[in-house]
Amino acid sequence: MRHRVWIAPLLALAVVSAGCEAAEDRLRSLLYDESDTAVPTPQDDEQLRQQRTVEPGADPGDATVIELSDEIEPIYAELGDEADAHWFSLQTGDDEEWMVDLEVEPQDDSLDVAVYLDLPGSGEAPVRYDIAGAGEIEELPMLRVGAGGEPQRFSVTGADGQSGAYSVRVHRRLTAATVAAEPNDVPQLAMELEVPGEVQGFYQRPGDRDLFFVPAESLSAGVYSLEISAVPGLEQLLRIYGDDELDEVLAQVSVSEQAPAIIPNLSLDAEEGDQAGLYFVLTADGDGFDREQGYRLRLVEHPDADEEEFTVEREPNNTESTAQWVDFDERVRGYLHTADDVDRFRFEIEDADDEDDQEDEQEDEQEEERADVDDEEVDTRPEALQRMLAEQADFEDDGDDELEQLIREEGYDVVDPWEDVEQKESHEYVIQARLKPLGDAHRMAMEWIPDADSDDERQELIADDPEEPLVVCNRIVADGEHHVRIWSEETDEGFRPRGYDYEFEVVNVAYEMGLEIEPNDSPETADRLQRGEPRIGFIDRDGDEDYFAFVVGDEEPRLVDREEQHDDESGWGADEMESVTVSLEGNPLDLQFEILDDEGGRVAHVDEGGPGSDEQLQIDLPHGLYYVAVRADSGSVCEPYRLEVTTR
Repeated sequence: MRHRVWIAPLLALAVVSAGCEAAEDRLRSLLYDESDTAVPTPQDDEQLRQQRTVEPGADPGDATVIELSDEIEPIYAELGDEADAHWFSLQTGDDEEWMVDLEVEPQDDSLDVAVYLDLPGSGEAPVRYDIAGAGEIEELPMLRVGAGGEPQRFSVTGADGQSGAYSVRVHRRLTAATVAAEPNDVPQLAMELEVPGEVQGFYQRPGDRDLFFVPAESLSAGVYSLEISAVPGLEQLLRIYGDDELDEVLAQVSVSEQAPAIIPNLSLDAEEGDQAGLYFVLTADGDGFDREQGYRLRLVEHPDADEEEFTVEREPNNTESTAQWVDFDERVRGYLHTADDVDRFRFEIEDADDEDDQEDEQEDEQEEERADVDDEEVDTRPEALQRMLAEQADFEDDGDDELEQLIREEGYDVVDPWEDVEQKESHEYVIQARLKPLGDAHRMAMEWIPDADSDDERQELIADDPEEPLVVCNRIVADGEHHVRIWSEETDEGFRPRGYDYEFEVVNVAYEMGLEIEPNDSPETADRLQRGEPRIGFIDRDGDEDYFAFVVGDEEPRLVDREEQHDDESGWGADEMESVTVSLEGNPLDLQFEILDDEGGRVAHVDEGGPGSDEQLQIDLPHGLYYVAVRADSGSVCEPYRLEVTTR
C-alpha cells in the first residue's frame, strides 16, 4: 500500500521532465542559429577562402588594397608561374599611423614565399624578407603604416620561382615603448629621435639596418651621451653621417656582444645652415639578426655640459668638415671613446682687412703688456731716431730742436751701435697647441695641420708614455684655417670610457714679454738683447740655435765730432772696458751658450751645468757689438729659457 503511494508521483515527474527537455530544445532552436555556432567544416573553410581570394596586381600601381580596421580578415591568393609577383597595399583611414605585424602563410608545405617591402619615396629597391622555410610563415613585424599619409606596399613571390596558394594576415601591434618600426632602411624613412630620449629596435632580417635622424637644432642645444646597448650573440656597428647621402662617415663605434658602447659627448658644432642634422645607422655584423632580443639607443644630457671652466669636446669631429671650432686660450676636455676615435679641432685667423676692431684691441693689449716706458723714452728709442735721421733732409728748421741743428752741421757723424742688427717687428700670431693627458689608458698623438695655402709644414708628435704631454711649439701662422688632429697611438686593451682623456688648448704667445722673434738662427738674423730687458726663447726642435746681439757701452745712437774721433773711427770708445754678466735661466734641456764678437770670433763658451741647470758668465769686454748663441746639447722641448745681459 505504501509502495503504491510513491509510484504515481514518480511517473508524473518523469512525464514533466520529458516535457521540459522538449520545450528547451524548441526554445534553443528559436534563440540560436545552430548553423552560425557550429564548428566549421572543411567545406566552410573552402567557402571562406573562396570569398576572400583575390587576384592581386602585378605591379605597385595596381596593388590590391588592404584597408586596416579593428577587424582585419585574412585574404588569399595563388602564385602561378615563376614570374608571378603579387602586390598589396596597406592603408589606414584619415592619415592615421599604425604599427602592425604582417604574416604571409603558405597553404601547402612545399611553398616557400619571399616578401619584398617597398621603401616609399626613396627610389631604392624593395628590401627582401626570406627567413622562413617552405611551408612556414614569413613574418614582417613592426611595420609602420600611414606615416606621412603614404600607403605601405609589399609584394609576394615564390622563392626560386615556386608557385602555390598563400594567405596574408595583418595584426595591429599596441606598444607603450618607443620602438623602431620598419621600413627605416633609408634616410627618407629614418625615424626621428627626440633629444633627450630613447628608442628600442630589432634586427629583423639578414642585412637589416635601422636609421634614425636627429635635427641640428636638437643637438646644438647642448652636449649629450649616446649609448647603444649590447645584443647577445650579435656584434653591432653604429655609423654617424651628416647628410642623407650617407657618403662620408663622420664617426663610428663598434658594439660588442657583452657590453654597451658609449659616445659620451655627442653634439653638433657646425655653423648654422651647414647641416640639417645627424643620421645614425645601426647594423648587425654579417647576416646576423634577432627578433626576440633588441637593442636600446639612448640620448641623455651630458653631466658637465654647463661647466664654465672648460669646454666639452663634441662628437662628431673626426673629419676636416666637422672639426670643432676653438678660440685662443679656450680649454677643451675631450674623450677618446674608442681606440680608433680621432678628434679634430680648428681655429681661424681672419684677414686683417676684415678685423679692424680686433686689430685695435690687440694693439691696446700689446701696449699694456710691453715694458712700462713713458712717452719721452719711446720717442728716443733707436728705431725712432733712425727714422728721424733717414728723413733729416725734409726737416724744417724751426730753431727749437737742438738735435736737428746738430745733424745739419758739418763735421758730425751718427754712430749707431745697433746698425748691423735689424730691429724686428714681433709676429702677430705665434701659436702653441698643448695636449695634456688626463688618464693612463692612451698613449697620445697629435698632428699640426696648417692652412692649405700656407708654406708651413705639418708636424706630428707621438708620446713615449701615457703621461707625457705634447706641445706643437711656436708655429708662426698667418691668415687661414688651421687644424689640430688628436688620436691614441696605443690604447690599453681593458680600456672603457670612464671620464675625460685629455685637455687641449691653443695659445697665442706672440705678446709674451721678450719673446724671441724667429728666425734668429744666425748672427745676421739675431734678435736685439738690450741690457736689463730679458729675452725668452725656445729650443723647440733638434739642432735649433738662437742668436741674440748685445752692446757693451752706450746702446743709444749719438752724434760724434769727426775731429775728436782721431784714430777711433767707430766713435764707440772701443778701448774702454766694462764688466758684463750673461745669465741663462735654463729649462729641462742641457743648455749652453757662447759669446762671439762682431766678426764672428769666439770670445767665451759656457757649458758648466747639466740638464735643467742655469748657466752664467761674468767677463770684462771692450765696448762694441757682441753675439750670444744659445743651444742644447741634444733634444728639444717647448719650455722657455730666459736670457739676460747686465753690466756694472
